[in-house]
Amino acid sequence: MRRMACTAIAGISFAVFWGAAVSAQQVATPSDSKRPVRPTDDEVNALVSNLQLRKQQEGWRFDVGKTSALALAPSELTGAESGLPSQGFLKSRQEFAERAIRLYKAAKRKAGVSTGMGAHCSSKASSFSWLANGKVTQPREQRTPDTPPSCAACWAFASIGALESGYLIENGESAGGDPGPVSASEQVLVNCTPNSNCDLGYVVNALDFLVRRGTTGRGESMYQGMQLPCSLNFDARYRVVAWKPLSLDSHKVNPPARIKKALCNDGPVTARLIYTPSFGSYLGNGAYHQEDAVSITDTNAHHVLIVGWDDSKGAKGAWLIKNSWVENWGLVSENMPGYAWVEYGANLIGHHANAVQAFHRNVPVSLLGPKYQSLIEKYLSNHAGGGNGTH
Repeated sequence: MRRMACTAIAGISFAVFWGAAVSAQQVATPSDSKRPVRPTDDEVNALVSNLQLRKQQEGWRFDVGKTSALALAPSELTGAESGLPSQGFLKSRQEFAERAIRLYKAAKRKAGVSTGMGAHCSSKASSFSWLANGKVTQPREQRTPDTPPSCAACWAFASIGALESGYLIENGESAGGDPGPVSASEQVLVNCTPNSNCDLGYVVNALDFLVRRGTTGRGESMYQGMQLPCSLNFDARYRVVAWKPLSLDSHKVNPPARIKKALCNDGPVTARLIYTPSFGSYLGNGAYHQEDAVSITDTNAHHVLIVGWDDSKGAKGAWLIKNSWVENWGLVSENMPGYAWVEYGANLIGHHANAVQAFHRNVPVSLLGPKYQSLIEKYLSNHAGGGNGTH
């Protein structure tokens, strides 16, 4: 195992604070004995046959099949979850967000920047989609199928997805192709997020990093599917002003009304769910609905981005999610691989959900003044979610 080294360029206080956190990380190079065991092709075929039989017998209202996700061990898709953030930790981020966003709005007025959400979104509406409004970048693949183990970096992809959508909304841009107006690097988060690697990641620490340091463009730091030594010597062109939890109780699923309100007020939100084989085999033609018992403490926890909703989907309404599994998974028949409809609450989707406020390109961090840095030092001093990590 190689110890990670960080080269600070953002000032002594940042270097001391953040460098100490990342220096304890290690680049994951698992031995063969620790490599996840992938299922054989025969085992995948048998699993799919069983799921299709259950679909027929139990009346599932979505298609299942042999997706690329099923070829990997679940730990390569989701990583090992080791707890959820404490209420005290989340309250500190909530308080920081309230104060930081007030400073940011004042800075926007000073810079003469005025932007709206770019779409009419009412939380009372029966349906809404940021994807349909051009504020969602294309899904990207976290898997590296050729060389095991694959990097379980859903926490980084969900965080970057929220940042990119927030950037598009804040700057009045449309996603376009890939690359479009914004293409932020997940690799920087994989390399530099404290206490995180390709086996286990803390979405809260990734979001903190996007506040403190930001990330560069994907072209400057392409995704490698592995953790590399951290260097802070990059152009931090994309940053988050603040992020806030939708609830101080990360163990409970947020009610649909609360998530809809956050989607309208803040844009797409990160959310956590529990992986099951039926979810891994999802191929659309209906909203995914839960078919197996899951627990908030299950190890196969996974982060996605909620980008919209439709109350007419499924039995009781569904979220439109953007996932970091793209090849032959999701709404493939609708030419939307990487996306899925997931019924409200299915597989506990919607617990540990977070919204972000991205910077406008014409509002530099310096415009928020020294008080902003003081708020960062005061409220973002705890890296590990109150001592509990989360994937």
